[in-house]
Amino acid sequence: MWHVIVALIPDDWVAPFTNLRQQHDRWSDHWLPPHITVLRPFQRDLSDAIVNVIQREPIDLNVVLGDAGTFRNDGRNTIWIDPGQADRERVTHRALNIVRRDRDVSVDVCASHFHITVVDRVPEHLTSDVLSRVQARRPTGAFCINRLKVYRKGDGPNDRYTLVP
Repeated sequence: MWHVIVALIPDDWVAPFTNLRQQHDRWSDHWLPPHITVLRPFQRDLSDAIVNVIQREPIDLNVVLGDAGTFRNDGRNTIWIDPGQADRERVTHRALNIVRRDRDVSVDVCASHFHITVVDRVPEHLTSDVLSRVQARRPTGAFCINRLKVYRKGDGPNDRYTLVP
């Protein structure tokens, strides 16, 4: 079983990018909604008790949107937005401490490079154009994320992440 711990981005901040996601990433509806990955995907079972603590404990992650950028991941281009520096270490440390309470989770659970994936799987020849469009549509201001979410998927190649209730 795989798990990933994320902070979901409010819908009104995601709206400017919905068309770009659908246009350039045919799998956008199959992946997680726009989010900040707090703990990268890890292959361990988490008890329901630990999942409940993660999803109930308030985190108050303050996000101030920064510049857009790109990186290559598994041979594809990803367009992302920097969610700002505030609270990264505090939120990551809190999530790690909760996860490590579970006796079956080992040290291989790691923090992620904080970013908001806007569009994934962008072809090389379109990357500059899509990046410019993301930068132009990028909302300004700040918002607060109050709770983390846990997504889970099986080990099969066609399994998809689903939100743990």
